[in-house]
Amino acid sequence: MELEKTIRATIGPEEMDPDYKHLNNDSSTAYFEKARQGTLDELGMSKKEMVERGIKLLVIRTVEFEKEVTPGQIEIKTFFEPQSFRHMIVVDQEMYTSEGTAARARTMYCFKNAATGKATRVPQDIAEKLNPGNQNLY
Repeated sequence: MELEKTIRATIGPEEMDPDYKHLNNDSSTAYFEKARQGTLDELGMSKKEMVERGIKLLVIRTVEFEKEVTPGQIEIKTFFEPQSFRHMIVVDQEMYTSEGTAARARTMYCFKNAATGKATRVPQDIAEKLNPGNQNLY
């Protein structure tokens, strides 16, 4: 499974913050989410699958903005960290415009048992997809 994905999108003028004339921060977060979702589904981490497994995900996200994003083309690269932690998967992302890096995001998915609320290990099948041949990390 490929652990690095790239998506491209066009930012329209309707997505601009009316006061600051650049992409609204909430919209940036939505683009990062969209860029991650396909690979999460491939990993078996769709919301439906997590509910069926009795797992809740605690999501911790940070976004650092380096440049304003204005209408035009963006590219988002998503990197799934193969050596995450026993109870967590880490995803790093970068958003690019024609002027270079515009933003960086880090999302941590902490796995919790839905019934007890306690941390639980990353399921074995997901761990194997992230780090083939080395289950000792999980």
